[in-house]
Amino acid sequence: MRKTASALLALSLVSVPSLASAQDGPAPTSSATAQSAIKAEPGQTVYDPAGGEVGKITSVEGDTFVIDTGTNTATLAAASLGSGAKGPFIAMTKAQLDAAVVAAKSGASAPQASAQ
Repeated sequence: MRKTASALLALSLVSVPSLASAQDGPAPTSSATAQSAIKAEPGQTVYDPAGGEVGKITSVEGDTFVIDTGTNTATLAAASLGSGAKGPFIAMTKAQLDAAVVAAKSGASAPQASAQ
């Protein structure tokens, strides 16, 4: 389990720059990105940049949170969570996150989120 959590945490850190490119308008500066971050709290629904539901936050520990997609759970960096129109969002769809979990469990390279 630790290996999977570490792989997913690394994946989420790689995805952070995608948050800026997934938003409308010009790319925010680093201070604007920090201001748009949202605090992860258990029970919150997390969305993708298009507003599709990704999953719910089940727990928060330090600067990570666990998200349950209904199919898989993943540990992500709190810094990967942004504030969107519907609420908290990450730069991955549910399908992309589920694929990343499966890839991490199998030891394969996880797909990276792409801005849409």
